[in-house]
Amino acid sequence: MKKIKILHIYKRFYPKSYGGVELFIEDLIQGLSKYKNIENIVLCHNKKKNFINKRIKKNLRIFSIKENFQILRTPVSFSFIKYFFKIYKEIDIIHFNYPYPFADILSFFIKKKVITTYHSDIVRQKFAYFIYRTIFFERLLKNSSIIICSSKNYLKSSKTLSKFKNKVITIPFGIDGVKKRLKNNCKEKYFLFIGKNRYYKNLSLLIDVAIKESFKLKIVTNKSNKNILLSHKLKNIKNISFFFDISNIKKQNLLSRCLCLVLPSHQRSEAFGYSLLEGLSYGKPLISCDIKTGTSFINKNNFTGYVIKPNNFKSLQIAMKKMYNKTISKKFSINSFKRFNEFFTKKKMIENYIKVYQKVLNANN
Repeated sequence: MKKIKILHIYKRFYPKSYGGVELFIEDLIQGLSKYKNIENIVLCHNKKKNFINKRIKKNLRIFSIKENFQILRTPVSFSFIKYFFKIYKEIDIIHFNYPYPFADILSFFIKKKVITTYHSDIVRQKFAYFIYRTIFFERLLKNSSIIICSSKNYLKSSKTLSKFKNKVITIPFGIDGVKKRLKNNCKEKYFLFIGKNRYYKNLSLLIDVAIKESFKLKIVTNKSNKNILLSHKLKNIKNISFFFDISNIKKQNLLSRCLCLVLPSHQRSEAFGYSLLEGLSYGKPLISCDIKTGTSFINKNNFTGYVIKPNNFKSLQIAMKKMYNKTISKKFSINSFKRFNEFFTKKKMIENYIKVYQKVLNANN
């Protein structure tokens, strides 16, 4: 395979950003960087200062441009456009991550080969979706040679993707697995939540159930909504603990010892569920909601855990109670580990993406 230069574009990435899309880009680039004939260039925004042509590895460069302002939570920078056209001259493939409105603007000027990883429908921001349909005409998706979706569940349930189904393929996200299955010697039986406190995560429901039943719950999240989380109703609650912006090692320790990982997301904005993937890699039982997205592909109902009704107190309460049954939790744990190795390793994801890059480059040549 000849040397390929790939430009990865998204609104955030460097310095460290903790969203699911950013984690995917990081895992993808880490895997691709092991191949000497692939050079990765990342173009993104940040809030503080410019990092121009910063070489992280021999075959990885970063252009992180300070934003000027935001529109509908989308960073905008005039320098971003300037650096895009500078980089544009040397690259072979542009890899976009959808949704990202700025990418639609750029796609008006692109004549090179494009692939797009489709992470989520635009669910809450109806005005943003109106702009996509009426001004940009979903131009990015039309210009993409291949659109990659992370699960067949999401492909089947997305009205936007259904318009482009002839060029959509599914490649599940993958992460590094645990090399050796860890024994859980922790006597404390606790549930674990990992993720930002976004509206669609429905963390408040999980907290309410934990308070009602006195379940031990540990919440790993970011500091941005710390004051909201530590509200008056949690002041005297001892069974719920918070861990803000912790290291990967601390997060891994919490994962290895938990009874079960819970992701109560109740809206389609949770397109895949990265934390479920992390739980699966540790062989943990899972609880998630049936929202017709990738969460129900990762968590197979009654096999790796329970898939429950969304935003339903009783369903979540019953599912969490059942996890204390050793026979049930052991069965789910064994199956989780098997399912991870069958579908969700980083190695499989990287191999499939390389096939896509090669296919796009070889088309019409």
